[in-house]
Amino acid sequence: MGGLGGRRVLRLNASLCPPSEFERAEWARAGIAPVEAEAKTVEKLVHLVAGAAGMFALSVSPPTLVVAGMDRGRGAARGAASLAGVRHP
Repeated sequence: MGGLGGRRVLRLNASLCPPSEFERAEWARAGIAPVEAEAKTVEKLVHLVAGAAGMFALSVSPPTLVVAGMDRGRGAARGAASLAGVRHP
C-alpha cells in the first residue's frame, strides 16, 4: 500500500524527478514503500494527498492547500533532488 503500517505515503514529483537507487534503498531501510505520484494542478495534488499519512516532495514546495489537504497526514518533507541522490538528465 506504500505506507507506514498500512498507511499511504506519497513521493511527489516522481516523473519530473524519478526516485534514485539511493532513495529507494533508504526507503527499504526505513521499511516504507511510498506511492510514486505526479500531478500538474493543485486540485489533483489535494486529491492525491487526502488520506495520506505523509508525503515527500523533491524540488518543489507544496502549496499550503496541498499540505492542508492532508486530512490524516502526520508529516511532509521537502528536499533538494541532490540530497536524495537524484541526478537530472
